[in-house]
Amino acid sequence: MGHPVLLPQKHHVSKLITQHYHSRGHNGVACTAANVREKYWILGVHRLAKTVKYRCVTCKVLARKAESQVMASLPKERLAPFTPPFFYTSCDYFGPLQVKVGRNKVTKHCGVIFTCLNTRAVHLELSVDCSTMGVFAGPQAIFCNKRTTCTNTG
Repeated sequence: MGHPVLLPQKHHVSKLITQHYHSRGHNGVACTAANVREKYWILGVHRLAKTVKYRCVTCKVLARKAESQVMASLPKERLAPFTPPFFYTSCDYFGPLQVKVGRNKVTKHCGVIFTCLNTRAVHLELSVDCSTMGVFAGPQAIFCNKRTTCTNTG
């Protein structure tokens, strides 16, 4: 363009023009100033573009930092050095699962996940049944016999 329109920085129209060009893409200060200069010559357009960007609510929302997760400290069992695997163990039950026994018989079983609290290793077992006695008798006895002596401290 040969002769752009000359406007002062503190004029209301200058502010509206700069806001218009900024709101088209919420670009940075230099990009907004360059877009304004294609048609208009505003004295101090860089400073005006900086003010418009600073006051833009959308830019403030997009530029804010993500929230950080507040983490609790790990229990002492998770940080125990030189302990054998599955010395500290947690377990979780899932199911019921339908298991086919033989050709025609289908029975319900629960699955048990044992997790080592120190190494995060996983061991899966299938419980005899989903009753309370089956859940406590079956897989824990099998798991304890494979590893070490188990005690119930809870």
